Amino acid sequence: MKERKNVTWRVGEQSEKEKINKWLDKQDNIQVSLANIVMHMINQFGYVNITDYQVQKQLYGKITEIKQPIEDTENEERDTTETFHVEKDDKKNDSKKEKDMYDGVDLDNI
Repeated sequence: MKERKNVTWRVGEQSEKEKINKWLDKQDNIQVSLANIVMHMINQFGYVNITDYQVQKQLYGKITEIKQPIEDTENEERDTTETFHVEKDDKKNDSKKEKDMYDGVDLDNI
């Protein structure tokens, strides 16, 4: 396995370079932020190519669940309790939806 000390990323060559640069400008430490993202991806998907179809399919599903991006809160503390509470409620609703999947179906018409 290769041991890297440096990875070069040419942001200017990316199609979404304005969005990428805006995000990078908000990071306190780009190296730490990128390493954090990579660790989340490893924990979620393992050691696979992020552009593989199955990974992209799962990522797209997670992205479409997000209602709105978190707004910039430079002078305000983020309330992580509220975010956790919303996610917890969503999980309860999802399991309830699964249980009620056939609720209202007329079994005589099947």
